[in-house]
Amino acid sequence: MAKLRQEIRRGLSKAQLRDYEKVLTAPALHLAPIRVKREDEIPLGASKLGGLPDLPPGRRWPQLSGTPLSFVAQIRLDDARATLPSPCPWRLPRSGMLSFFVDDLAQVPRAIVMHVTLRRLTRRPVPADFAAANPGRVPYKASGVRMTRTATVPAANHPVVVETLENRYAEAYAEHVRIVRPPAHQLLGFRNHPYDDDNPEDFQLLLRLVSDELAGMRWGDDEALDFFIKESALKRGDFRRVFAYIGD
Repeated sequence: MAKLRQEIRRGLSKAQLRDYEKVLTAPALHLAPIRVKREDEIPLGASKLGGLPDLPPGRRWPQLSGTPLSFVAQIRLDDARATLPSPCPWRLPRSGMLSFFVDDLAQVPRAIVMHVTLRRLTRRPVPADFAAANPGRVPYKASGVRMTRTATVPAANHPVVVETLENRYAEAYAEHVRIVRPPAHQLLGFRNHPYDDDNPEDFQLLLRLVSDELAGMRWGDDEALDFFIKESALKRGDFRRVFAYIGD
């Protein structure tokens, strides 16, 4: 983390943009998958990728148009808040868990994200009609998660860069601030992607899941599944409208 911050600051210094560091950098969490032999090795309510969701009474496995969605991740919020730096620009709820589901059978994915409590959780079985539309459909493999803090910067064509910097400084940013990292699962921050000009300025990356053999996830042509939320909704802790996206 320290080396990464030094690399970012060197790039900003070369571009004469150190005064913009708070605007052009953002903390995030990398979510490293941990292999397990059986899903019951992962405690109820722990952060994980794939497998079966842990849900409280009254919360059903979500569906869209009558088809059960695929469960892809759950993030325990007190763990995430404890790992993020303080103060942090991202306001996550203090307690509970975010459960991520996606319609991975549709050409354009749709998502449902639920903020659930940690009380009386049960690990829900796969719905009986989960594979009705696709007989080969199975849940994604379960893996635990290790959270580590990281720093991120926006792509040169991200609205934050375009709207904040004059042309000559934007060109200097594009030339000197090039932080290339291997694809990784990520919570919050700027996504590690060279093309962000189509994303509205008021949208925030909530979660990025990359194609991952360990979790049995493959998005598009070895791309990533991104969940976006409006910044105003994130500040309110309102996850009713989260948008999923696969590709550039």
